[in-house]
Amino acid sequence: MLHDTVFIDVIVPLSVPNKFTYRVPTELNAEVAIGKRVIVQFGKTRFYTGIIYKTHNTAPADYQAKYIDSILDEQPIVTETQLRLWDWIAGYYLCNPGDVMNAALPSGLKLSSSSHITFRDDFSLEESDYTLFNDKEHLVLEALQHAGNMSFEDVSKLLQIQNIQRYINALIKKGAIVVYEEIKDKYKPKLVSYIALSQELLQNETLLHDTLSTLEKKAFKQAEVLLFMLQAHKSDAHMKETGFIKKSVVAKRFDASVINAMIKKNILIEQELETSRLLFDKQALSSKALNVSQVQAMDAVQEAFSAKKAVLLHGITGSGKTEIYIELIRQALQNNTQTLFLVPEIALTTQLITRVRAVFGEIVGIYHSRFSENERVEIWNSIIQEQQGVKDARHFKVILGARSALFLPFHKLGLIIVDEEHDSSYKQQDPAPRYHARDAALYLASLHEAHIILGTATPSFESYYNALQGKYKLVELQERFGNASLPETIICDLKKETEQKQNVSIFSRQLVDAMKLAIEKKEQIILFQNRRGFAPYTECNNCRWIPHCVHCDVALIYHKQQNRLVCHYCGYNMAPPHSCNACGSNDLRYKGLGTEKIEEEIEILFPQARTARMDLDTTRSKYAYKQLIDEFEAGNIDILVGTQMVTKGLDFNHVSVVGILNVDSMLNFPDFRSFEKAYQTIVQVSGRAGRKDKPGKVYIQTSQPQHPVILQVLNGSYPLFYQSLIAEREQFHYPPFTRVIEFTIISKDINITNNLAHEFAEQLRPLFGNMLLGPEFPLIARIKDQYHKRVLLKINRSYSPTQIRNLIKTEIDKLQYNNKNHKYRLQVDADPV
Repeated sequence: MLHDTVFIDVIVPLSVPNKFTYRVPTELNAEVAIGKRVIVQFGKTRFYTGIIYKTHNTAPADYQAKYIDSILDEQPIVTETQLRLWDWIAGYYLCNPGDVMNAALPSGLKLSSSSHITFRDDFSLEESDYTLFNDKEHLVLEALQHAGNMSFEDVSKLLQIQNIQRYINALIKKGAIVVYEEIKDKYKPKLVSYIALSQELLQNETLLHDTLSTLEKKAFKQAEVLLFMLQAHKSDAHMKETGFIKKSVVAKRFDASVINAMIKKNILIEQELETSRLLFDKQALSSKALNVSQVQAMDAVQEAFSAKKAVLLHGITGSGKTEIYIELIRQALQNNTQTLFLVPEIALTTQLITRVRAVFGEIVGIYHSRFSENERVEIWNSIIQEQQGVKDARHFKVILGARSALFLPFHKLGLIIVDEEHDSSYKQQDPAPRYHARDAALYLASLHEAHIILGTATPSFESYYNALQGKYKLVELQERFGNASLPETIICDLKKETEQKQNVSIFSRQLVDAMKLAIEKKEQIILFQNRRGFAPYTECNNCRWIPHCVHCDVALIYHKQQNRLVCHYCGYNMAPPHSCNACGSNDLRYKGLGTEKIEEEIEILFPQARTARMDLDTTRSKYAYKQLIDEFEAGNIDILVGTQMVTKGLDFNHVSVVGILNVDSMLNFPDFRSFEKAYQTIVQVSGRAGRKDKPGKVYIQTSQPQHPVILQVLNGSYPLFYQSLIAEREQFHYPPFTRVIEFTIISKDINITNNLAHEFAEQLRPLFGNMLLGPEFPLIARIKDQYHKRVLLKINRSYSPTQIRNLIKTEIDKLQYNNKNHKYRLQVDADPV
C-alpha cells in the first residue's frame, strides 16, 4: 500500500510522446498500484482510461497536475513485466507509449468517453419561454425531461440526422443544457439464462404431487417439463450441485412458451448468471510418438535451452515440427509454467487448435482478433486471476494466438513457440506500433527468462543468419514424418505452351491433366493465386483506358460475385462501366486472373468437381476458416482455390496436386526481399502436397522457367538458396547486415508531401550519408486521397540503438517544429517487411 503517494505517471491511449503526471486524491492513495487502470481527464472535457506506470512524490515542473477521477481496479490488470515490454516496443519501433497501450489492451478494458447532455440546474422547461426554441430543440428538451440525460447518439436517433452539433450548441447558448462526459465500460459479462425448480416445490412433496397432477390434466406439456426437471435434478451433475440447468438445454426439448408459462406460475424460477465465453469441450488426450529424427532434434533443442539459447528449428514441410512443439509444451506443463504458441494468421489456428487441444484439453486458450472483445477480455482476466490466486479462475496454461497474444499478462511464462517465423503477417502494418511479433517475442522471452523456439521450413534470412552466427542454435529436420516423400516439382512453361497452343484457358495442359487424374482417383487439389477478386483490372481494347480508384493510384479490381469494381485499399467501388470513359468503345475486357476467375474456370473444366475458394472475401466471418478447412479435411471439397491463406502450414491428408498459377508476379516485384519471399511462398504451398501416404506433385506455371529462384526450388536446398543471395545483401547494405527504418511523409497536399520528404532527407543526410535512400514515391503514391513519399535509412547493426533513436527523434522534432502549420503525418516503420 502506498499511503504517501501523491503523484502518478499515467499512459493514456493517445499517440502522444510523453506519459502524464496526475495527482492522487488523499482518500485514494492506499489504492494506487502500478498496472491499475485510472480514469483521467485529458484536455478540457475528455476522459480516458489510463494505466498507472509509475508512482512518486514529484510534481511536474511545466504544468499543474490534475487529480485523477477514479481507480477502476482492485488489483493491477497490467504487470510490470508487460510495461517493460511496452517500453521496449515504443523505443525500438519509434512510436508512442499510448500507441503500444492501444495495441496491447483489448478494447473491452479501455473505457470510452461519450458525450451526454442534461438540463442545467437552474433551467425549468415549464417556466421557460416556449418561443425561444425551434421544433427540433423542443423535441430534444421534451425527450430530455422524460429521460433525465441523453447521449449524442440518442439525440441523433431522435432527430434522425447525423450532424446534431448546431442544435446542441444552440441549447447550450440558450441556457437549457450542459454537456458532460460519461464513461462507458465496453466489457459486458456474458449472461446465460438458467432455470430451476422453485424451492417451495422442492421442500413440499405434497405441493409437488398436487402440481404435477393438475398439470397432467390441464397442461400436459408443462407436466412433461416438470418431470424432465425432476429427473435432471437427480442425474445432471451441474443441476445436482447448483440446482440450476441452462434454459437453452431445456428449450431444445420443449417449446419456450411452455417453459415461460411455468416461470410465470412460479413452478420454475429463471435467473441470468454470468458465465465464461471460453468454455470448451473436453477432448480425449492423444499424441504421436516421436520418430528417430524428432528425438534427435528434441535432444538438440534441450541442449540449447540448457545453454539459454534461442532455437531455430528448420524442418522441411511435413517433418513433424508440431509434434516437437507438443512435447516441449508437455515439459513446460511439468515445470508448472505457461506456454505462448504464436502463429502468423488466424487461418492456421484452426487446425492447430484441434491438434493441441486434442492433447492438452481445455487448458489451451485461444486469443486472436476474430474473437469478440468480450472473449478477449475474459482470456486476459483469466490469466490475471490465476496469478492473483482467485478461486475458480480458469487456468489457461497454454495460449495459442496471433501476434496480439504477445501482450497478455503472463506471470510464469516458460516457453514461447513462434511457428512459421518467416511469415510477414507477424509484422504489424497499421496503425503504430509497427512491431514484429517474432522479434518482440525474443525480447519477451528474455524478460521472463523463458525458452523460445522459432520454427519454419523456410527461415527468414535474418533468423538463418543469426543461427549461422551462433546467436541461435540451428536444429534441422530433413525428412518428412512417417516416411512421406517430398512432392515432385514440375515447371510449366506458359510462354512455350501458349506459342504451341497447348494450354487450356488459364491453365497449363500438364496441370489440367494432373487435376483430371486426381479427381478420378478421388484425391484433392489446391490451386494458389495470391490475388482475390475476378480480374485485377478492366481495359478498353481500343485505347487501353483502365478504370482507376478516385481516391488511390490503383486500378479497380473486378469482383464478379458482387458485380462491382472495387479498390482493395480504400473500399471505393462502382458498377462496371458499359463503355470506355475515354473513347466511348464498349469493347471492355477483364485482364489478369484472381481467385474468383480461377474458381469459375475450374467449374467449367470440371463441372463434377466440388470447388471452394479461401480468400478474404470468403472468410470474413468468425468461423468461416474453420468451416472451409473442416469441409476440405472431411473430403467434401475436391479443389480448393486460395490466396496466401493456403500456404500457412495447413496439413491435409489427401492432397496430391498443388498448382501455383502465377509465380512471375512474385519474382518480378521490385523489392530487395522479393526473391526470398517468392522462394518461401513456393516451398510453403508446395508443402501441402504429398503428405501422409500419397505422393504429391507441384505444378509451377511461369514464363521464366530458367529464373534462378525457380532453379533453386527445383534444387531443394535452402542453404544453397541462402548462399546465392546473401553476398548481394551484404554488398548493398541490406538486412541481415543492417537495420532498415522507413520514414513516410503523408499529406493530402502533394506539394507538402514532396517538400517535407526532401526537407527531412536533407536533415538526415549529413548524419548518415550514402546509407540514406530517397526520397522516392512508392509504387502506389496516393492512398485514400493522401500522398506518400518515403525515405529509407540503413543503419549498421554495430551502432548503438539508443543513440540512433535519440538522433532520429531530434530530427523528427526539428521537422515538426519547422512545419507546425502544415497538415501532414510522419510514419516511422522500423524493420519493414
